[in-house]
Amino acid sequence: MARTVTFYKNKLDRRYLDKTAGLSNASTANGVHFLDDTELVNPVMKLSEFNENACNYVHIPSLHRYYFVTDVTCSKGYYYVKLHVDVLMSFKDSIMNQEVILKRASQDGAYNLWQADDEFKLYEYTSVRYKEFKGGSSFNPNVQNFVLCVMGSGDLEEE
Repeated sequence: MARTVTFYKNKLDRRYLDKTAGLSNASTANGVHFLDDTELVNPVMKLSEFNENACNYVHIPSLHRYYFVTDVTCSKGYYYVKLHVDVLMSFKDSIMNQEVILKRASQDGAYNLWQADDEFKLYEYTSVRYKEFKGGSSFNPNVQNFVLCVMGSGDLEEE
């Protein structure tokens, strides 16, 4: 199926949500064909002309998606342009309309490790704890080469 495609030069970082301010050199092509085994997330366009230096970003209105140009190969007089979906730009309106509750990771001396906060720095410290083994009938106190290694976090509970 042939689709209409708009080509851009994107000058903004991939992490920007709204890239409209960084898009330039727009040109539109009608009747662009895609490979038969292409997919929505990583489609491949088949073009007779393509300028890699002038285009690194694509909008396909019929798919309601924006794409990064990831690779271009030329074979038998055609350019095969591999794309990858830009999820942020494609769904920017939905993202901006989300209702969220936002708070800092650190508040009143407490912190939440699952919440990203660039202003609150967490440090990793090595913690070594020793726990005495209670002897039993199968425990030989004369053997000195017994090593127990535990990885993870949490306190050792006393029994």
